[in-house]
Amino acid sequence: MIDFWATWCGPCVGEMEYLQEAYERFKDKNFVMLSVSLDSSPKDVVKFREGKWHMPWFQAFAPGGWNNKMVKDFATFGIPHPILIDPTGKIVAMDNQLRGDQLKRTLEKFLGK
Repeated sequence: MIDFWATWCGPCVGEMEYLQEAYERFKDKNFVMLSVSLDSSPKDVVKFREGKWHMPWFQAFAPGGWNNKMVKDFATFGIPHPILIDPTGKIVAMDNQLRGDQLKRTLEKFLGK
């Protein structure tokens, strides 16, 4: 799962509890998470991770934010923008299917309970 986000994004920070729970529950079930920050500096993410949410999954930084090629390639027009990709590279779920309580239900559908 790729999650485009930023430390300054209130809804993104609001998803952290759900992301943490999903990571802990599914990390051993062929599930990998990558958070891609649209912050202005990677230092913002480092500082954020020193707080309440350590985000022990993979982290990346999108230099240029909204103008970053990868951000554009994944049609990221707003954040948070989570995308679930299956092992074949096919996008199988995104956005509201992967937010809040729906995140757990969607992951169970593809990864099992």
